[in-house]
Amino acid sequence: MKPKYQIALVGVGKSEKNGGMDGCKIGYQHAINLAESDRGQLVAGVDLHSGNLEAWQQKFCIPLGYLDYDTMLRELRPDVVCISTYVGSHFPLIEKAAREGVRGILCEKPFLNSPAEITQLRELVAETGIQIVVNHMRRYQPLFIQARALIETGRLGKVELMSAGINGWDLSEWGAHWLDLFRFFNRDAPIEWVFGQTRTRDKRSFGHCMEEHALAYFHFANGCRALLDGGAQIGSAAMTICGSEGSLRVLNEGEMTLQTSVGWEKISTESYGRSVWLGPWNALFDWMEGGAEPDLGATNQILTSELNLAAYLSALSGDRMDLPLQSAIDQWPVDCLAARTQP
Repeated sequence: MKPKYQIALVGVGKSEKNGGMDGCKIGYQHAINLAESDRGQLVAGVDLHSGNLEAWQQKFCIPLGYLDYDTMLRELRPDVVCISTYVGSHFPLIEKAAREGVRGILCEKPFLNSPAEITQLRELVAETGIQIVVNHMRRYQPLFIQARALIETGRLGKVELMSAGINGWDLSEWGAHWLDLFRFFNRDAPIEWVFGQTRTRDKRSFGHCMEEHALAYFHFANGCRALLDGGAQIGSAAMTICGSEGSLRVLNEGEMTLQTSVGWEKISTESYGRSVWLGPWNALFDWMEGGAEPDLGATNQILTSELNLAAYLSALSGDRMDLPLQSAIDQWPVDCLAARTQP
């Protein structure tokens, strides 16, 4: 049966010849995943680097390759675009696709580059009806689904604090996953305020300035607070969830321990199956076929971006950021932080 949706991927990733690692770059991972889908077919790639594009096409037998995004949109007119580029290019690529009649977009995280883009994206969605899903696929991971079920059935009592740390990463390129999971565990309850601090020097990665170390601390309207250390893991657990009657320690993405007044329990699940990787894609296809907007849709995922950006804006202003954000800054806030430290 022929897949229903034609998909073009933008930003294929480096080939092994050019210093990349096949299967580890997200453009390669999407090609692997979509080969298992009977609903969407990857028919084209777009990249600025001809060598990387040709290597990716050959590896996955993709018939069409483009060095120019606008040309691809006009000539191919795909049903769906997968955006696997750096955060600074996301909104311009989304806007062009929406105005050329593309029906759906799957966009990588971090989703948006600035507070100004939050307003611009909401206006674009209202105007064009473009359906956008953000690839926070960890919401489909069995361990995290089970962790939320334990929270919701009251095994931990009232959840008071969630904390996590990341060795050698930042609040965005990797930390966005933990920020989104904190929201997932709280059923996307509103966040009232955010404190953030960074050490930012001259580090650059993923096309933008990147902090050396950062902290985000924030408060949900339901009373739970959360802390993310972007730079160093906190103890031996990847994540800890503390409640009034128990705690969860997530050791890795397939194993956690539950401790309550009745004892201690080890819980193990499969880390990454097909359902995890294809979850965001199927959510997009279901939505395009008349289903409800999923929690990975733009309406909800804008709020993960707002949380991410608010931590940097707090560091930039030296003050607490109350949500929703009122800032109209139109650039990546870490670039602003880096500019303050340059001679």
